[in-house]
Amino acid sequence: MRSTCRITLVAGMIAFHAVAFGENVARNKPVTLIGGFGVPIEDVYGHGVLAPASSITDGTFTDEGHYWSDNTVWWEATDPSAISINIDLQGSKTITGFLVQADDNDQYVLSGDSGYICTVDFAWGFGMTTRRIVLGSAVITSHLKLVALAVSAPGSDSSYACSEIQAFDGAVPYNPTPEPASFAALGVGVLGFLVRTRKRVC
Repeated sequence: MRSTCRITLVAGMIAFHAVAFGENVARNKPVTLIGGFGVPIEDVYGHGVLAPASSITDGTFTDEGHYWSDNTVWWEATDPSAISINIDLQGSKTITGFLVQADDNDQYVLSGDSGYICTVDFAWGFGMTTRRIVLGSAVITSHLKLVALAVSAPGSDSSYACSEIQAFDGAVPYNPTPEPASFAALGVGVLGFLVRTRKRVC
């Protein structure tokens, strides 16, 4: 009986998680980088490997606080307005919010078919930091564009990086949380373990 209850509880948790949050409509969508990515303009911080454009929508966050230019999509510019990360959503999507993992001491702007959507604000931590953004009202767009802002705030600089952009069509998870498919796969493993345990007990 107890094994049956545990199985029911785990299955319920998986089902709740699947419906509690919206779908990441940017997952594995094509990404185009426009401008000078991975090109240093100064050697103050040191520079690492430029990650592939596809890493922006692969559904995987790097560690919080990860070094800004180590296997991320990074760029440097005194005027970053001509450098952008562009995501083709392959059709119009309704978006209610975002998770964006980017360098902590910079501001970025996300725009879509109708222009400005939201600002990705400073996080003031260290390195790659995830911001959770809930829009006041949903937007419909077929593409997303991320551009860095040139600002003169204390602690900001001309070095920018992004490692993940997730766009949701429902409730926005708290960062970073597994994709529903990943959570379900984990739950299936747990269910299998409980079933085997129950068989051995019986």
